[in-house]
Amino acid sequence: MIPIYRTDPYLFSLETIADAVSEEGETQLVTCRELIFSEGGGQPADYGTVFFGGTTSSVLELVKGKGDVRLRIAPIAGLVKGQKILVEIEPNRRLSIMRLHTTQHALAGALRRCVEDYETGGMQISEDAKVCTMRFVSKRFTGLDNLGKGIEVLEQGIKDGLKVEAEVFDNVEQAKAHFGNLYRPSDPRVQIKGKVRLVSIDGLDANACGGTHLKSLTEVGEFSVSLEDYHRETGEGFVAIR
Repeated sequence: MIPIYRTDPYLFSLETIADAVSEEGETQLVTCRELIFSEGGGQPADYGTVFFGGTTSSVLELVKGKGDVRLRIAPIAGLVKGQKILVEIEPNRRLSIMRLHTTQHALAGALRRCVEDYETGGMQISEDAKVCTMRFVSKRFTGLDNLGKGIEVLEQGIKDGLKVEAEVFDNVEQAKAHFGNLYRPSDPRVQIKGKVRLVSIDGLDANACGGTHLKSLTEVGEFSVSLEDYHRETGEGFVAIR
């Protein structure tokens, strides 16, 4: 089953069924439909809460199993398999992460327009969801001049309200054929096998990614970008988005 955070990242609560409940030490593991993003690709996990029978329990940890993700919670009396539960995520955190992640995609696409050999080498959103650090590699990057031009392209995309969409392809070759030069792997060092999910920003970027994103660049709002580090001899640098 496709995680619901991929089909509707703006859904912050879900009444669902506990598909399995097991005791593990002083906690319970609850398997249910995936509303909560469980961390990956540089994106941190959502914070979540489970409600049942008048009892509230925070999600302490997301445990990845074979084909599912389970919620580790403090035990709730009477909670067993097959019962209805309400799962909620912290909406402001989800929206902050989506904003940073979408801005990172758009800036990476913008910089590729401005610097011929520019390649993104992964990114990391801080645990507090306040900053996204993007690694890049480019021997032709000349510093703040290139960064300023990239920011101009990004700002124009925000003014134009470029749409952000997700689409799944059978393989990387199919994705490349569809998007052409717009296609960008999350990290060229990582080989993708099998199906690939592409998050595209109209005419600006098409990135292999499994995270959560805004629907439009219009929602990005105010942002700041700073060059954190750059080594001309290796071409490696880091940009921070806030």
